[in-house]
Amino acid sequence: MARPRTAARTVEHPDLSEVSLQQVLEALVDPVRRMVVSQLAGADEDKGCGTFDAPVSLSTLTHHFHVLREAGVIRQYYRGTTKL
Repeated sequence: MARPRTAARTVEHPDLSEVSLQQVLEALVDPVRRMVVSQLAGADEDKGCGTFDAPVSLSTLTHHFHVLREAGVIRQYYRGTTKL
């Protein structure tokens, strides 16, 4: 019996024309989110969500990724089951 084909997982991103400067600045005011951006800026390649050195739990880090993504600061995508 053939396995049903599953749709590719996608991550929703805002239209950048709808993101305000205020939203970006509010996203970057948090030191954990600034640390995430700093680690991304210093990385040679895309990083998996679980590979960040952060002083918070993975569930809290997921919240920070969401805030950064909604502010248009980062983009996320899936490679297999890993969110980058």
